[in-house]
Amino acid sequence: MINASLSTITTLSLILSPANGNDKTLQCLSQLRLLHLQYLTFSADPVSPHSPYFTRFLVEHPSLRYLHLPGHESLLERSEMTLGMLPQLNSVSGFLPNLTALADKCDSLKFVRSLVLLFPTDRTDEDLDARVQEFLEFLGPVSSLKHCTIRNIFNIPTMVNVLQKFHYAFSEVEWWTLDCYYRNHLHLVSKLHFFIPE
Repeated sequence: MINASLSTITTLSLILSPANGNDKTLQCLSQLRLLHLQYLTFSADPVSPHSPYFTRFLVEHPSLRYLHLPGHESLLERSEMTLGMLPQLNSVSGFLPNLTALADKCDSLKFVRSLVLLFPTDRTDEDLDARVQEFLEFLGPVSSLKHCTIRNIFNIPTMVNVLQKFHYAFSEVEWWTLDCYYRNHLHLVSKLHFFIPE
């Protein structure tokens, strides 16, 4: 009965918290085989970086189509990743360290149709700029991306700078979504003139 139930699961959402012992939770997760799993999401709570258990779980679930990667630092253990992992991936969200690590081995990231880029609020502009550049270098050219979302950038000049980099890298995107925590939206729009199609 349990095996039959596991084989029918298509969506899994987990809440991770350091107080609950992430390592044990992720170790248990790595032992599951959910043959039809398509959607995997986690809470936004911080998690321990570089988990071999979480990485093994991803490698063992090529059916995944949507993935949300938690944590400001990379949760992925690159030594556990395999070339061609997650071949069905269609939509992904996460912070840049996780996405950069994923781009190193997951070729399907170049072909996702939806990408959500999360930014921590405690980073300097220089740090963000370096992380954006590193991610774009690992990712390389993309051809299928249609919707890109940028979230959590509080500084308008930084948002403009980051958006400009992604706009040039993702020239085929048809739909952009920005989270903005400012009341002066006209000020923001005026700075995005380069981005609005004629």
